[in-house]
Amino acid sequence: MKRIFIFTIMLYSIIAGCSNAPSEEGGSSSSSSEGLIPSTDPGGTNFFEATIIETSRSGKKFSFVTNLISTNIDTANVTIVLRPEKSYQKIIGIGGSFTESSAFVLKQVSSAKRNEVLEAYFGTNGAAYTLTRTHIGSCDFTVNGKYTYADDSNDVNLDNFSVAPDEDDLIPLIQDAISTAAADGNSFKIMASPWTPPVWMKSGGVSGGWYGGSLLVSHYTNFARYMSKYITEYKNRGINIWAVSPINEPGGNGNTFESCIFSVLQERNYVNQALGPILANDHPEVLILGFDHNRDAMDGWASVLYDSPYIDGLAVHWYSSTTNTYNSEFIKVYNRNTNKIIIHSEGCIDAYDINTEGDWWNDDWWWQTNATDWGWDWGNRAIHPKYVPVYRYAVDIIETINSYNMGWIDWNIVLDRNGGPNHVNNWCGAPVLIDTNTQEIFYTPIYYVMKQFSRTIRPDSVRIEKISTHTNLYILAIKNPDSDSLMEGKISVHILNTGAEKINYSLRLRNTKIDYSIDGNTLQTLVIKIL
Repeated sequence: MKRIFIFTIMLYSIIAGCSNAPSEEGGSSSSSSEGLIPSTDPGGTNFFEATIIETSRSGKKFSFVTNLISTNIDTANVTIVLRPEKSYQKIIGIGGSFTESSAFVLKQVSSAKRNEVLEAYFGTNGAAYTLTRTHIGSCDFTVNGKYTYADDSNDVNLDNFSVAPDEDDLIPLIQDAISTAAADGNSFKIMASPWTPPVWMKSGGVSGGWYGGSLLVSHYTNFARYMSKYITEYKNRGINIWAVSPINEPGGNGNTFESCIFSVLQERNYVNQALGPILANDHPEVLILGFDHNRDAMDGWASVLYDSPYIDGLAVHWYSSTTNTYNSEFIKVYNRNTNKIIIHSEGCIDAYDINTEGDWWNDDWWWQTNATDWGWDWGNRAIHPKYVPVYRYAVDIIETINSYNMGWIDWNIVLDRNGGPNHVNNWCGAPVLIDTNTQEIFYTPIYYVMKQFSRTIRPDSVRIEKISTHTNLYILAIKNPDSDSLMEGKISVHILNTGAEKINYSLRLRNTKIDYSIDGNTLQTLVIKIL
C-alpha cells in the first residue's frame, strides 16, 4: 500500500549571508560508494524532513531552497541510499588559519567591519568554524619580516623568550575570535606550527639561516623548550593550543621563505628525544601531529613516525597536485593505526598573478578554470593544471573526508585585494578579501563553500555510509552529534555537481525517499531530521 508524505522545508534566516566513484574503503574521484541499491533498509521506516542549502555559480550563496515537492514511499528507482547505522571516522572540525597578514588586514578596516568578518567566521550565524591553525614565530604570511621569540643567540636558556611580536596583531585577533565564538556558545580548536627554529639553533640555510638549514641535534631540547614556552605564553593570554606540529613543511619550500629541513628520521628522533617528553611533562593535553607537508609523501612518513609513542597523528597539505586528492594515501595512513588523527592542515589558492589569471574581484572568477599554483609556474603542469577554485575546495573536502580525513583547515582567513600583504610577495587567495583602500569586503564563493561545510559538519560528527549509482556527483554523508546546538543530531548530505547540466536523483533513508535534483555548477547540502 502506498502512503503519501510531505517533504517539509525548514526555513531559516541567516545573517552572513566528474568521474568514477570510490567505495567506502577507498578509491578515487566522486566518493559515492558504488554497488547495487538494496531493496530495503535495516533501520525500519521513518519519515524525515530536510532543508536544502545551495551555493552555485548561478548566484546562490549559502541559500535556502524552498521548491521541494511531496513524494511517496515507493522506493523504486532510488539512486542514493543513506545508512546511518554504519559509521566511519569521527570528525574534529573545519575552519581556517590565523596569520599576521590576516590580523594586519583586519586592523586596516573599521571596528564594525572587523567585527562583521569575525562574526562571519566564528559566530553562530556565520561559518561557526571549529578547527583553526596559526604559526609559531614568523612565516611567509607575516608582514614585517622574519622573527622568532628568542632571536638572541646568547640566550641559550631562553630567559628572554617573548611573544611580544604577536601582541599587536595576531594575539588580539585570536582572542577576539575566541570571544566571538564564545558569545554564541561556540568554540574552536587551535593547531600551531613553527616555520623555523631560531637561526642559532640551526646549521646551514640561506638568508642568514632563516630559509632552509636543519635543527642541530645539540639544540633539540632548546627547541622543544621553546615550543613549550610558546604554549605557556599563549595559554596565559587565554589561548589554548590543541595540537602542534614539530615543523611546517619539513621537506622545505625551495628556500623561498622561513623553513627548516627535517628528514622523517630526524623528525622522529627530535620528537622522541625532546619534543615528546617535554610536552608530555609541561602540556600533556597538547597533541603532536607529525609531517605537516604534502600528501604524496604522507604514508612514507607515517610508516616511520607512527613508531613514536608521542605522535598522535598526521597533518597534511594539498600542494602536491591541483587535481589529485590522494585518497589512497589517506586510507593507507588511516589503516596503519585507526586510533591516530589525520587532518588537512593547509591549503589555499597560491601563486596568484592578476596579469596571467585575471582579476578575482568578482564571483564568477572563482567558478572558472582560472587559478594556478606553484607547480604551474615551476613544477609539472600535468599534475598542476589550472583549476576551478570552488571545485578544488569542495572536491577536496568531500573526497578526503570520504577517505578518513578528520579535519580540514584552510590557510589565511583574510587577505587584501592582492592576496597579501606578506614579506616575501607570496600572493594567495582567501575566502574573504578586503580592499583596504575602499574598506570593501568581498566574501568570495569559497567563503560560502566553507560555511556550508563548517556549519553542517560539526565536531564529533561521524561519516556514515551511502550507496549511490551516480558516478558524476561527489557525495558525502555525515551524522552530527545530538549535543551540537547547530545541528542537533541531524544528518547532512553534501552533493557537488561540477557539470553544467541538472542531475535528478532519488534519495532514500529509512525506507522513505525524496525525489529531487541538483543544478549544474552547484554545491548542495541536505540537512535531514528523522521524524
